[in-house]
Amino acid sequence: MIGNARTMATMRGLVPLLMITVLTGPAGAATLSEMRELNATQKPGTQVVCNRLTEIRVKDVAKPIPVESQMTGVVLLNEGDRMVFDMTYTQTNIGGQSPFRTEKYRLTTTLEKTRLRNEVDPQTITLSLPYARAYEAELLAILKDSTVSWDDYSLFRITTMPDYEVLPGPDTPGDNVMSCTLRAAPLP
Repeated sequence: MIGNARTMATMRGLVPLLMITVLTGPAGAATLSEMRELNATQKPGTQVVCNRLTEIRVKDVAKPIPVESQMTGVVLLNEGDRMVFDMTYTQTNIGGQSPFRTEKYRLTTTLEKTRLRNEVDPQTITLSLPYARAYEAELLAILKDSTVSWDDYSLFRITTMPDYEVLPGPDTPGDNVMSCTLRAAPLP
């Protein structure tokens, strides 16, 4: 469970890039000017929902457990190269009724020349592990210690506008592709 914290910190950094690369056009790495153009289209309230199916290996369990991971980001503020999101990340066993992990946090992204800077406000991180409460404090401390990351623009592939995929990164080459879609702000 704790080994998953580093992967989660990496995934947390990927979501904002997902949110601003939705309309990039042809597959390939986005440029800074394309990223700026995309940022301009992301209005407060816009949501991006990303899903990935994975398998988690558990000690003393013969078969890996199939898990659905979902990340949802809501745009709170758009200042051009700088954006702020409210993020929710959940993991649920396939067929399960409720998540076995829920993480929430406030994320600020900043466009740089070739990559996106991601910074999580450690004061906003909350974590719920309803089936592993004994690990919450330790995992939360790891998450709060890993609040800044960078993502290269080359990790994203547009499928059909506005849908896209996030490719496995260099630190996680065995991961499955994450599929994402853009949603308008919910009605009040």
